Amino acid sequence: MEFDCTEEEFRILEKLVMEEDFVGSFQFYLLLVLLGVKPGAKPSTRHELEEYREEIEEMGLHIKRLKLDFVDLEELPEYAVELEYDRPYFVARDQERLEMLKDRYSEDEEEEYDRDFALFLGYPEEDVKWFVKATDGHSDAYEKSKEKLGDPEDFEKVVRTVMYVPKPTQECYERARKTAERYVEAIKEADRKFGSEAGETLMDAQLNR
Repeated sequence: MEFDCTEEEFRILEKLVMEEDFVGSFQFYLLLVLLGVKPGAKPSTRHELEEYREEIEEMGLHIKRLKLDFVDLEELPEYAVELEYDRPYFVARDQERLEMLKDRYSEDEEEEYDRDFALFLGYPEEDVKWFVKATDGHSDAYEKSKEKLGDPEDFEKVVRTVMYVPKPTQECYERARKTAERYVEAIKEADRKFGSEAGETLMDAQLNR
């Protein structure tokens, strides 16, 4: 299997993971972007990216920051204001991928932002439309999808691996399952190819958080 990254770029992430405990959902996203099986990633906070900006750029990845005018800072707790939740970062290998996102989203564009954000991350359009129109956030979507699909045994593992909630149809769920299998295969192959445990470490953390 060929990957988008060079061995030198992979070693940068490996060093962070194995020596600095660079582990979390964003880091799992980042690995998949680095390998070329996922188009984009988003850190949870400004600090999560800024602390490792130099290493991320050394991996050959590009960064963009947006302004969300629909986020009311007065309604956020102090820690969220300090972390600038209204100024999210996004990361991609392909600079043009970042152009899918506007520089700013106004008060009447919150739904548009949700859609653009999800499509940027590579989630299937059918699932994105369902999520934006028919659910009230991740928890609501998770419960609705899981129940309607008949509570599949591997549902939690699939959702944690692909990092989106599939529209509750068998076709959409099977697509998500195949995507999860592709991600796992790519990570295992990267570890084998580069003689590393970084991918396994990130995957285990993602599935057991």
